[in-house]
Amino acid sequence: LTVVVYVGTGLLQPLLTDSIRYQGGAGHVGWPPTLLSMMSNTAGMALVGLRLCGSERALFLRATERPSSTWWWLGMATAIDFSSGCLLTTGLLIVGSGVYVVIYSSTTVWTALLARCAGQRLEPVRLAGVLLVSAGTLLSARGAYSEAPTAEAGWLAVGCAALVGGTALHAGMFVFSERAMRLGGLHPFLLSSGMGAAETAALAAWNGALLSRHGPQLYAPHDGEVETGTVALLYAGLTLVNAMHAFRLLLLSALGRSVLWTRRV
Repeated sequence: LTVVVYVGTGLLQPLLTDSIRYQGGAGHVGWPPTLLSMMSNTAGMALVGLRLCGSERALFLRATERPSSTWWWLGMATAIDFSSGCLLTTGLLIVGSGVYVVIYSSTTVWTALLARCAGQRLEPVRLAGVLLVSAGTLLSARGAYSEAPTAEAGWLAVGCAALVGGTALHAGMFVFSERAMRLGGLHPFLLSSGMGAAETAALAAWNGALLSRHGPQLYAPHDGEVETGTVALLYAGLTLVNAMHAFRLLLLSALGRSVLWTRRV
């Protein structure tokens, strides 16, 4: 059930983000980006802390007593995750969920390669699987790119580049997080909630600055009115899906099934 929910919520994430974009509720995609759907993701990560039991909440209460090295691990994981999230969200809003899913499927490849660089042994059978996934990803991405209108090819290239960079960084976050839990002593739920809360606060401050500088027109679509109620429901659903996805990911991690650490938007 955990795997089914994890995979299902992972499929819903880009689809809901696409729906928000079509409803005109994604905010500004170019510069400066509002990254509203990313805030929904980070808020979902932060909500994972609400599922903690009593003994795990005690870890949160004792968090301030942890050595500075533990906070360094958490800070670095947050910085990597935040950078990858910015790139992935921007790329998704530019190219749409179809191309996004194709490029993001290479997360397994990047995770395996980065884990190998970090000193983990990659068995020949697993290496062959990684190479097959790499080949399929490249062919699919090439086909999606070739079908784009010529006038949109340049903008699509920017979105694809953002997705490739974000995917590589996100895979790096998985590898780094595993080391943070193993070497830094971070509990998985503390890691998720800590990253989510810090990133949500940063995005809220960013959007507050954008509102004060550019006003609400930055969030309004150029080609019509926004269905506020529909967009609000979509964002609530996306936040809930993100929270469920993060929670199931941590359950899989707790079971030692880190091969499935290939997530999100």
